[in-house]
Amino acid sequence: MKILKFLISILIFVIFFSCGNKNYSCNSKISKNTLKGIWKDDVKKNEFTNQIYGLNVDDAISFIDEYMEIEQVRTLSKDETIKKCECAAKVVFNIPSEVKESISKINNDGGLFGQAILENFSAEEGIDIKYNIQETEDGDIYAETYLIDNLSLKIVFYKNLISKYKNSNRKGEVILWTPIEGVSGGDYTMKFIENNKVEMRYKYFDFEHTDFVDYYPESNRLISKGGWEQFKFKDEFLIVEDKEGDYTYKRK
Repeated sequence: MKILKFLISILIFVIFFSCGNKNYSCNSKISKNTLKGIWKDDVKKNEFTNQIYGLNVDDAISFIDEYMEIEQVRTLSKDETIKKCECAAKVVFNIPSEVKESISKINNDGGLFGQAILENFSAEEGIDIKYNIQETEDGDIYAETYLIDNLSLKIVFYKNLISKYKNSNRKGEVILWTPIEGVSGGDYTMKFIENNKVEMRYKYFDFEHTDFVDYYPESNRLISKGGWEQFKFKDEFLIVEDKEGDYTYKRK
């Protein structure tokens, strides 16, 4: 029953992947990477869902590489004549234990709404999959599998929880930002004073301004309720959204 639950898509997706060592086994690294390639293509094509839930395609692809693992691989059949394997496995989300505790809280305290979230967007026990691996006449690997139902939404579900976890202990952290080359202006000092509050101090020569903004870790947005700039940061860059336009800063 569990397999039917997760393999409800009628569409079968196929992909080719170069295979120099002609390793067409179910558990080979090349086979697993080929399956991940199928999921990445699926996410790329799901533009409407991605836009609704604010899922960046590059972030989704990185998530698949970093957090989605193929485990409990079983070879159901193997035909040496045509170099083909029929396989089964489980896709698990390799997430921090603290994030798993957050999921447990949803399960215990969320009531019917929490149950609905878990059933639709999470995969606590992993996802059962079946797939075929075959070596072509040219020495490539051909993979065939069903698409994972609601994959983009599952990625959003876990990505948001992981983001909250990573940003939950930033109290006291200070980041200095300076304008990128060619942009004039002063520097920003970003100081995390609570899990959801950040002090933004702007200094330009003798002028200084301090604003306390709400922090939304899911999107790395800083929302000012005082009418000043709005902010968004990622990796090495800070985007300052001002009435006169957007300005880009980098870590100092």
